[in-house]
Amino acid sequence: MILRSIAVEDTDNWAFIGLALIPAVIIALIVLSQQPISQPELLGTPTPTPTFTPTPTLTPTPTFTPTPTPTPTSTPTATPALSPTKEPTPTLAATLTVEPTPTIPTCDAPLKEGLGGGDHYWLERPLGPEHNQQPSRFYPYASTGDGQYLLHHGVDIQNETGTPVLAVADGKVVVAGDDSTEAYGRTTDFYGQLVIIELNQTYLEQPVFCLYGHLSEVAVQIGQEVRVGDVLGRVGMTGIALGPHLHFEVRVGSNTYSQTRNPELWVKPFPDQGTIAGRLLYPNGCPIQDRTITIHRADAPDERWGSLRTYIFGEGINPDDGWGENFSLGDVPAGAYILRTVVNRKLYTYPMEVVAGQTAFVEIEIIW
Repeated sequence: MILRSIAVEDTDNWAFIGLALIPAVIIALIVLSQQPISQPELLGTPTPTPTFTPTPTLTPTPTFTPTPTPTPTSTPTATPALSPTKEPTPTLAATLTVEPTPTIPTCDAPLKEGLGGGDHYWLERPLGPEHNQQPSRFYPYASTGDGQYLLHHGVDIQNETGTPVLAVADGKVVVAGDDSTEAYGRTTDFYGQLVIIELNQTYLEQPVFCLYGHLSEVAVQIGQEVRVGDVLGRVGMTGIALGPHLHFEVRVGSNTYSQTRNPELWVKPFPDQGTIAGRLLYPNGCPIQDRTITIHRADAPDERWGSLRTYIFGEGINPDDGWGENFSLGDVPAGAYILRTVVNRKLYTYPMEVVAGQTAFVEIEIIW
C-alpha cells in the first residue's frame, strides 16, 4: 500500500529510490563476482542429470519381450522327446519276464544216492613210480575231451611204448589177448591187445574187474593168478588208440562195457593227496551233465587251481555204488578249497576240505 502510493504520487521519490538502490546493486554484483567459479560448474553438472533422464529410453527393454519365443521352442522338444523314450521301457519289462521261462531239464530217472560205506581205495597204480602215473586231465572218465573223442569209460595214462603195466590188486586173469573176434568195448578191435583181471575181493557182494587196453604186448594167460605189482603186459597203441598210452577201466557187477565206474575212486591217491567227488543236480534230482566246476584254493580264491566237468551219462557210464556221484577228481593236494559253478546264470560257491588219502564229498544244491 505505501509503495503503491509512492509510485503514483511522487516520481521524484522514485528517482531517489533508484539512486539509493544503485550502491546496493553494485555491492551485490561485487559479492557475486567474488563467488568461486566452481559453484556455477556444480550448477552445470546437475543440468546433465536431466540428460540421464533419457535412461527411460531403457524402457525399450520391453524389446526383450521376444525372449518368450524360447519358451515355445522348449515346449515342442519336451513333449515328443520324453514320450518316445518311455516306449522302450516296456521292452525291458518284457526281457525280464523271459528269465522265468527256462524249465528244469528232465531225465529218465533221478541220480540215485550212494549206498555209503566210505572209501574203497583198493587199487595200486597200474604203472611203476619211475613212469608217468597221472591220468589225463583233458580226457577223464565220463567225458568226451571237449567233444573231440568218444565218451570215455576209463582213464588214459600216457607213457612210451613198451612201459610195463602192473596188476593193481591180487586176482585172476579172465581175458588176455586181442578183441578182434569178441568185443570187450564198443566194438571189436576197440582195445586191441588187452588184459582183464577179476579181483579176489568183491564190493557190495559184486565182482570187480580191471581192464588194461591198447597194449603192445600181453605177458599173462587166461586163468593165471596174479599178485599186486606183477607185470601183465606193456603200453602200446593198438585198437583205436591215437598214441601210446594205457587205457585203464574198473567194472563192477559184470565184465561188460556197460558196467564201468570211475577208477579215480578206486586207485589210491598219491601221498598227501585226496579226492574230490560230489553231486550237482537239478531240483528234480536229474544230474547236471558236462558242467564245468572250477577249483580254487581257499587262500587264493581269485586264482583257479584246476577244474573238472560233471559226468556225461551215456551207455556204460555209472556213478559209484557207494558215493552216487556225478563228478570226481583224484590226486588233489590236501588243503582247503572252494568249488564254483554257474547254473541258470547263478553262481554257486562251496567250500570244502581235502584230507590226504580220503574222499571229500560235496552235494551242491541248485535253486531254480
